Amino acid sequence: MKFNPPPGWPAPPERWAPDSSWQPDPSWPAPPDGWPLWLPVTNDVTKTKVLEAYFDGARAALPEPPLIATTPHAIQEQAAQSHPRRVSTTSPSSSALQWRPRHRAVIVCVVVVAAIVVSAALTAVKFAGSSDVSSYTSPNTGALTSLNGPADVAITPVGDLYVVDGKNNRVFELLAGSSNQTELPFIGLNQPDGIAVTTNGDVYVSDSNNNRVLKLAGGSKTQAAVPFTGLKNPGGLAVTADGVVYVADMGNNRVLKLTPGSSAQTGVLFSNLRNPTAVAVDAAGDLFVADSGNNQVRKLTAATNTQTVLPFTVLDAPNAIAATADGDVYVTDGNDSDRVFELPAASNTQSVLPFTGLKDPGGLAVTAGRDIVVAEYGNNRVVKLSISPKHGGSFACWDGAAAAQGIVDR
Repeated sequence: MKFNPPPGWPAPPERWAPDSSWQPDPSWPAPPDGWPLWLPVTNDVTKTKVLEAYFDGARAALPEPPLIATTPHAIQEQAAQSHPRRVSTTSPSSSALQWRPRHRAVIVCVVVVAAIVVSAALTAVKFAGSSDVSSYTSPNTGALTSLNGPADVAITPVGDLYVVDGKNNRVFELLAGSSNQTELPFIGLNQPDGIAVTTNGDVYVSDSNNNRVLKLAGGSKTQAAVPFTGLKNPGGLAVTADGVVYVADMGNNRVLKLTPGSSAQTGVLFSNLRNPTAVAVDAAGDLFVADSGNNQVRKLTAATNTQTVLPFTVLDAPNAIAATADGDVYVTDGNDSDRVFELPAASNTQSVLPFTGLKDPGGLAVTAGRDIVVAEYGNNRVVKLSISPKHGGSFACWDGAAAAQGIVDR
């Protein structure tokens, strides 16, 4: 980010850093209405940290939200427009607001390149003392190589795996039983973020930095733009069985809907969203959204068209969401939380799933057999948790490693 001093303010030092002694003074004149204090700089790799003291001292001289970067929340939203799924901040009440590098970095970016391998046969390791944990064997026999910033995953009912390779601007398909990955023929991608796959093989991808959603019809080699308009850093996607497409329009703080055969999008009636990162739809047509800036998960019930906040607690930065046919909801939580939560249907009590060593978990998918698959950006890998409907399970990294976890009493 580049500081953009308003009239009457002296310029800060070049690439102002957290350890700089320069601080804005509350006695300086208030910026004009709408003045953007912070401007994104392409390929700026500086880790930027803004001290809370700045806001305590200068708050009275600054305009009110929603102007850009005038409060901790506004700075979070501004950063989120360029790398929304991986924006990480401390709480606004904490002593500092920090941007950590994420895969979507136009403003802030540190990239680590690594390889991910999908094991030919991942067998679940039973938990000690658990009698009803069934073994699981992955139908995938190939390898996903040279991934760089996996952003999202999708799995079909037959076990076909799709991965958004965010920093490499490509999408991979690994069919069940195949030994070869295939790069799908999307062209011109710039930071793809979300993915959804239908039962007939249509693949939808949010091309975030190009502000569009693309569709590759099953069996086709030619992409087509889905006729959403006015998108700003679109993120997570969901597609219903009858072809309705939902997208989290993160930069515009809204969720959009497009019905089959229509070119007229409609806004979904969620109120006061902040940086919505992902959406999911269950079998009843209920819509869920990860409201990252408000650290909430919301549900819009189809039958009543009413929204509620689901009883997840202590969410730090909900990144992605999945909902099962029977109403269970799963959420990846980023920032320093690095956890995956489950909220069973009709329950008010969340549980933490026993993934270990997660770093910046992103998109996730849940199979019919209750295998939870997560695109783990921070460790450049895809991980899977195999669990039975009632008790326990096993955790495996899709690089061929597997490790037993403790008993999960569910």
